[in-house]
Amino acid sequence: MNVFNSIQAALILKPQESGGGYKFNGQVVMTKSFVMEFGDLAEEIAINALIKVIIKRANSPEGADYLQVLSYEGTIFWIIDDVSVVTILLPEDY
Repeated sequence: MNVFNSIQAALILKPQESGGGYKFNGQVVMTKSFVMEFGDLAEEIAINALIKVIIKRANSPEGADYLQVLSYEGTIFWIIDDVSVVTILLPEDY
């Protein structure tokens, strides 16, 4: 299994509170603590998480809420779309 498939398999997209019209296609930034938490895999996790959100939520009939909650190997993180910037962060960064 390649890195992409193993990360995709380990990412869990949590239920969202409501649908919406967010596309998650703005400039992507990661907080320092997100990068420190995931180390060398931070970018791969971020990219794979965005792909999962776009495919499963943004392109679905229900649509995507501005806040998406995911976990990777037990660590919960958020992706927030404020239209121009998509921020990937740990909850304690908020």
